[in-house]
Amino acid sequence: MFLAQLEERQKSAFLVLADTIIQADGAVAHQEAAMLAAMKAEMGLPAAVQPDGRSITDAASVFDTRATKVAAVLELIGLSLVDGHVHDREASALETIVAAFGLPPTEFEVLRNWVVRQFALMREAAALMAVEA
Repeated sequence: MFLAQLEERQKSAFLVLADTIIQADGAVAHQEAAMLAAMKAEMGLPAAVQPDGRSITDAASVFDTRATKVAAVLELIGLSLVDGHVHDREASALETIVAAFGLPPTEFEVLRNWVVRQFALMREAAALMAVEA
């Protein structure tokens, strides 16, 4: 949703952060893999591109505006929620990333709540589209 606005260097850094989230619980759910593929497409990246292995701190350091930090966190929260469950290790990875961005925990909670509401609206929209008149 917000990834197209990232600069090229931020897109590759985002992949590092996204990979951290989906690998955190030791298992990549098919929903996570599908969402990551969609994210790569949104960023205009080849499907085969892989994270470059830099640290969370190094990856976070290229997000130099509030807008790009918030965009990345919103997307990462969505990625953690896509399989219907945020594992404790995913939550911990998100907290580490948010701290690396220099965002306060209270702001993280506001962003998480926004993503939860967005997911609920998407489910509602899907249900509306499924209703035959």
